[in-house]
Amino acid sequence: MSEGLNDLMFRAAGCKAGDTLEISGSAALIRTGLFKEAIDTLNPKAPGFDKNFMVNILTTADKTRMVYLPYCIVREEKTHTIAAHNPQRLRWFGEQYFNAIFSSRTLLRTWATKRRWSALWYLIVLYRPPRSVQVLVLPLLLAGELGLAWYMGDLSSTFIPVLLSTCFVGLSGWLTLGHLHLRSKAMHFIIHLPVLAMHNIVNAFKSIKSENRGKFIHTDHQL
Repeated sequence: MSEGLNDLMFRAAGCKAGDTLEISGSAALIRTGLFKEAIDTLNPKAPGFDKNFMVNILTTADKTRMVYLPYCIVREEKTHTIAAHNPQRLRWFGEQYFNAIFSSRTLLRTWATKRRWSALWYLIVLYRPPRSVQVLVLPLLLAGELGLAWYMGDLSSTFIPVLLSTCFVGLSGWLTLGHLHLRSKAMHFIIHLPVLAMHNIVNAFKSIKSENRGKFIHTDHQL
């Protein structure tokens, strides 16, 4: 489900918009010269590979043209249990947020000087919280704002923005899961979302600690 959402949001939609696509977690065919240029300029202080590499693709002198081709799907199970999920997310969040910190100035400079909106968008992507946390927190914010509005006696102006956000997220999730033929499976796992979100919050905070910087955390997985 997660990779299906990534394909729709960061690849299929970006391709239709003529934007630079996110290659994180996917296979790619890359022009040799561009690949070598990006590899040679990887930031040694930023951990990981794909997000570090992606920053260099976005900040290269020439705007890179990417095309999304959904012909091949690699099926790999890494998160069948919480025990397997936690170290994997710890590593992934560490790579994501450290690269966000190290690359902020570079991406902002590229956006400002070259008017490359994909650089700004990718910076926002790097700083975003885990999706499970977003899906869990938004209804809680809605409930809290409705309660505050009821307490203040003003239901006309307080809760509308969060209500609209919740409705849009719910509608987009329902349509996306339908497109991916995953509605029944998603409903089966929805009860586990709060536990998953709490683990992801803890892992996100752990990932940015100095002792985890540049550390490869092995995750057991099966093909």
